[in-house]
Amino acid sequence: MKNYVFFLVFVLFIFFTHSADSQNMKIGGYMQTWLILNQQTAKINASPGIEDQTSGFRIRRARLNFKTDINETFSVNTWFEFAEASKNMLDFYVEAKVSDALKFTIGQFITPAQTYETSKLASSKIYLYELADISLNLSRNMGHDSYRDVGIMANGKIEIIEYSLYYGNGNGRFFYASNNILNRKFGNGLYGIRLDAEISKGLNIGMHYSANIQDSNYVSDPITSVKSTRHRDRNSYSFNLVSDGFGLPDLFSTIIYASGKIKDGSNVDYDGITATIGYKILPYLHIIGRYDTYNEKYPNTTKQKIENNSTVFGLNYLFLKEKSEIAKIGVNYQIRKEKPTEIDNNIFLLWMQVKF
Repeated sequence: MKNYVFFLVFVLFIFFTHSADSQNMKIGGYMQTWLILNQQTAKINASPGIEDQTSGFRIRRARLNFKTDINETFSVNTWFEFAEASKNMLDFYVEAKVSDALKFTIGQFITPAQTYETSKLASSKIYLYELADISLNLSRNMGHDSYRDVGIMANGKIEIIEYSLYYGNGNGRFFYASNNILNRKFGNGLYGIRLDAEISKGLNIGMHYSANIQDSNYVSDPITSVKSTRHRDRNSYSFNLVSDGFGLPDLFSTIIYASGKIKDGSNVDYDGITATIGYKILPYLHIIGRYDTYNEKYPNTTKQKIENNSTVFGLNYLFLKEKSEIAKIGVNYQIRKEKPTEIDNNIFLLWMQVKF
C-alpha cells in the first residue's frame, strides 16, 4: 500500500509542476546527525549504581524539499524524510496566496494546532539536539504524527497579528490516516487555532488551542493486531513568549507552557513548561541552556503520575556564508530524571547539521 501512495504523490507532484517554469523549481534540504559520546541510563529495578551505557552514531533527520511556484498565487511544496525506515513523505500541499492577510493551504503539513516549538520553529532551526518533552508529547497525545496532519488551513498576517485556522483529519500523516478511518461523523477531526503577535521588535507572544474528536477511530492492538473502534476526545492549549535581541541584541530566549487532556477510555491530564535562554558570544558561537518539565496525571485511577525533568546545556558553532547558516556543530549535555521509575538518563553528544 505504501508504494502505491508514494507513487501517487510523485505523479501528483509532476502533474502540478510540469507546466511551471523550471526556474521556479527550488530544491533544498538538511541533515542532522548525532554522535552519542556517552548515554547513562539507570536500569529499572536494578541495584543502585548499575547503569546502561551507550555510544554511537544516529542520523536524526535527513530531508529533501521540492518547491514550485506555479504562478504568483499557487505553489506546491513537498518534503521527504530519508532517516526513517518507513513513511518517506512528510509534506505534500498546495498553497494559494490571496494576499498577505489570507492564504489557503491544503494537503499534509505541520499543523498550527500545537506548541510554538513544533508549529512555528522549523526543525532545521532548533537550538539543541532535541525539542522539549512537553512539545513532543503534546503532538503525540493529540494524535499528530511527526507534528503533521491532512487538512486545510487559512492563515495570514494583519498588522502585528499572525493567525492560523485549521481543520483536518486528526489522525496524523497520510500513510497512517488512510488506514485508520472507519465511519466518522461529519465534522469529526482536528480543529485548531493559533495566534502570534510581535508586541515589540524582537519580542513575540503566542498561543494555540486545539481539539481532536473521533467518534469511530480504528485502534489496532500491538500484540494481537485485532482492530476495534474507540471514541477520541482530546484538547490542548499553550502559551509562549519568544525574544531575540529584545533589550540585549545578543540574547535570545523562549518560554512555553502547555497543557492538555485525553478522554478515550484512559483519561490523562498532562502539562509542562520549558524555558530556553541563549547568548551569542560571537555571530557564529552561541551558548544555550534549557530547563523543562513534563507531568502526567490519571484522574480516578490508582496509577502513579509521571514527572520528568531535564536540564540541557549546549554550545553551538555555526558556519556562515554571507550571514546565512549553512552548517552547525553543537555540543550538548543533558541531565534527566524520570518518576515514578526513578530513572536518571544523562546524555553527552555532538550533533551536526548541514543545510543546502
